[in-house]
Amino acid sequence: MALLIDHQSINVPAGSREFGPVAIPDALTQVALRLARQTTATPTLWAAGVTVDLKSWCSLDGGVTWLQWLGFGAVGGNFHEMAESSVESALPPGAGRQIKLAVTVAGGTLVSRLTVETT
Repeated sequence: MALLIDHQSINVPAGSREFGPVAIPDALTQVALRLARQTTATPTLWAAGVTVDLKSWCSLDGGVTWLQWLGFGAVGGNFHEMAESSVESALPPGAGRQIKLAVTVAGGTLVSRLTVETT
């Protein structure tokens, strides 16, 4: 996988945000998104009670129609055995693809590190 974003610090206040749409390069076939969790090694990340809900949509026709694609929801707190929450998926094949995201943070500010990889 090609590393697009490598553990970039993020600080996202409560609320909803939308990102995109953005074009997906034709050669890409896979995407992975990871958010760092609170562990004993990093006690200040993703506090208990902070929730994240990520939804994404993919267009196969340049943004004319949108299909709900992938997402995840997670709650913060101390996860000793799991350093990251993640979602990974194959991208639908085709040319002229686009993606857009909706992220909702609740219960406080999300303090984490974001990693995005593609192939």
